[in-house]
Amino acid sequence: MANILLFYVRCLFGDI
Repeated sequence: MANILLFYVRCLFGDI
């Protein structure tokens, strides 16, 4: 489920 967390973080930051 780490993929979902990374996706969420990327959405918050915009794009990393």
